[in-house]
Amino acid sequence: MTSFIPPSFEKEKRKEKEKRANQSIWPLAWLMAALAISGAITFFTTPQGVRPTPTPTWTPPTPAVVAFNAPVEGAFPQSSVSAQQDWLAQVAWHERDLRWRAFRADENGQWLPVSGGTFEFPHPITRADISPDGQWLLVMLADGSQSQALFMRTDGMLTQVDTNTPHAALSLDGKRAVVGDAAGKITFYSITESGALIAEVILPQSAGLQALALQEGGLIMRDGRNLMRYDNFRSASVTAAPLISADQTLSLLLLPSGEAAVLTASAVTIYDFQGGYRRYELGRLVQTQHNALIASRTASRLAVLHPDGLTLIRIDDSSPLTPDANQAALSFWPIEGVQSAAFVDDTNLLAVSTEGGLHLLRDGQIVQTLPNEWPITASAPSGR
Repeated sequence: MTSFIPPSFEKEKRKEKEKRANQSIWPLAWLMAALAISGAITFFTTPQGVRPTPTPTWTPPTPAVVAFNAPVEGAFPQSSVSAQQDWLAQVAWHERDLRWRAFRADENGQWLPVSGGTFEFPHPITRADISPDGQWLLVMLADGSQSQALFMRTDGMLTQVDTNTPHAALSLDGKRAVVGDAAGKITFYSITESGALIAEVILPQSAGLQALALQEGGLIMRDGRNLMRYDNFRSASVTAAPLISADQTLSLLLLPSGEAAVLTASAVTIYDFQGGYRRYELGRLVQTQHNALIASRTASRLAVLHPDGLTLIRIDDSSPLTPDANQAALSFWPIEGVQSAAFVDDTNLLAVSTEGGLHLLRDGQIVQTLPNEWPITASAPSGR
C-alpha cells in the first residue's frame, strides 16, 4: 500500500530543513565577516610594501670625506705632530681643508718626506691627529651644534664616522682611537694587522664626560669631578682620582707610568691614582688646544706649549721635579708661532711645528729644519 503524504505536510517539512540549513550557515558567515573586517583593519594600519625583517646589523655611516687629494691653498695655522722611532708625521688644517705628510729618517739621520695628501671635508675641522707613520687620521668636525669624529686611513680606503661625539683621542702610536659622547658612552677602536677596525663599546661611568686620553696601557677620562682610569677595555677595571681643581682641562694625558697629567691655564698636575699628586705651576700663557701638553714614551719628560715657546718638565722617581721643586725645569724662548710638538724619543729630539716650518730641536737648539714639501701620494678612496 502506498502511503499518502499531504502536500501541506511535505511543504512544512521542506521549510524545516531550510531553516536548519540557514541556522548552520549563519555562524560561518559571521566568522568570515569578522575575518574580512580584521584584514581590512590590518591593511589600513600597516605600511604597505614593507615586510617584517630581522634586526639589521650595524653598518658604518656614510663617510664625511667629500674630496680626496683635493687642491688646497693658503695658510694652515693649526697643526699636530707625532713621532715614533724613525717616523715623523704632521697634519695641518684650516677651515674645511686638511693636508698631511710623513717623514722617515735615513741612515744618516736626515728626515726626508715620503708620503702626503690632502682632504676637503663638508664641515669645519676643529682638531686633527695623525699616526707617526702617516697612515691614520683622527679628525673632528663641527657639524652645526654637533660634532663628528672620523677615524680614517690617509689613503681614503677606510673611514669610520661617529656622530654627536664631542670627545676623542688617538693613541701615541696611532693604532687605536676612542670617541665619546656627552652621556659618557665610549667607543674604542683598534686596528688589526689587515688594517680593519675593531670596535668595542665601554658603558658610561659618568654622564659628564669632558675629556679623553689614550695610552698603550689603557684609557683615562675626566668628568666634572674625577679622573677615571680604565686598565683594560673588555672587562674594564676603573680607578678614580678626585680632581684637586675645578679649572678647565686644556689637555689630558695618560702617562706610561699609569699616572695622569692634566694641563690647566696655570699648572700641570700629575695624579698617581693612589691619593697623591704633584703640581707644577706655570708662569706663562699656555696654548688652549688639546695637544698643548705632550709626553715622552721613554723618558720622564713633559712639554707644555705656549704661543711663543715651550716649557719642559722633567719628572724623576726620587723627586717631583728637578732641579727646583714645583718649578718648570727648562724653557725655550722665544719660538714664534708655536703650533704643536712631539718628542722623537729614540734621537732625544723635539719636533716643533711653527709658522715658519717644522723644526727638530735638541737641548733648545734647532738641529734641522725639515723640507717644506707636502707630497701627494698616488692612491684613491674605495668609496667606503
